[in-house]
Amino acid sequence: MRSKSLPNLRLFRGVTFIELILVVAMLLIMVTAYGAVGSNFLARNRFQNSTNEVLSFIRTAQINAMSGKSDSRWGVKVTANQIVLFKGDSYSARDTVFDEAFAIPPGVTVTSSEVVFDKLTGNPSSTLSIVVTAASGEAATVSINEIGIANVN
Repeated sequence: MRSKSLPNLRLFRGVTFIELILVVAMLLIMVTAYGAVGSNFLARNRFQNSTNEVLSFIRTAQINAMSGKSDSRWGVKVTANQIVLFKGDSYSARDTVFDEAFAIPPGVTVTSSEVVFDKLTGNPSSTLSIVVTAASGEAATVSINEIGIANVN
């Protein structure tokens, strides 16, 4: 004879196939939404970091030249794939021991250029505009005027 005090075990068997599919579908929707937002955030972050590094390297080169660090002129060379802070009268005649480089991340393009700052005065060899562009079309211009003031527009 069967005892009536035991609960019906058929009600507690587990998860149905439909419930499993619903949970997987909800997880896929959440992952897809995060991927779209996350990739946009990372691309914008790479763009802003590259713009800030261009400006930072320019200001560091100017400060090094004005302070007479290593009794030399200092400059910045920007190429398609990196930004280099260097010691010397030009990038080609630089002392490579003092080089500091920043790699331009994928999805960001930077116009190539070179600027050298005079020691003690910090005046640039030329006025300059460096355009930093993201794959999304966002752009910023880092400019240096004739007295060496650098800013981002």
